[in-house]
Amino acid sequence: MILGIESTAHTFGIGIVDNLIKKSFPSLKGKKIYLWEFGNSKKYSAIAVEFLFFGLIIIFKKCRKYSDKALKGLFAHELSHLEIIKNMPFSQKISYFSKWLVSKKRKADFETRTDKLAIEKGYDGELIQLNKESLKGKTKEELNKRKKKGYLTIPQIKKYMGK
Repeated sequence: MILGIESTAHTFGIGIVDNLIKKSFPSLKGKKIYLWEFGNSKKYSAIAVEFLFFGLIIIFKKCRKYSDKALKGLFAHELSHLEIIKNMPFSQKISYFSKWLVSKKRKADFETRTDKLAIEKGYDGELIQLNKESLKGKTKEELNKRKKKGYLTIPQIKKYMGK
């Protein structure tokens, strides 16, 4: 069940997220997932947060400029976060995220794992498009920082898919 917290988020992402869940994220069917469109972020396009009884995807306004293909890639990535977390036993969630809070490597590993899951579900082209649109105009330094945070680059996505 996808719920828009703001009316703009309702028309903005709910249809895409609903379709992605039906097609590729069956473990999230029936889970309450809220979409919340928020101000702007220089670092992120969206953030997924798993709570005990619901998930939250915060979408930043800059995403309104993205194509539908890029938005599919973005939401496939964020839903992958929620699916990975949902499938962890509760004790593992506590252990994992206590380490995640203090470890840059743990965060980077989680982002890589999330991108790989989205690719395995068939969203490699969408992630490539998201990279093209969201990283346009970024400096080499900004791109290197993003890579260190575990997000896959276009060549890494292609390599992971064997292309």
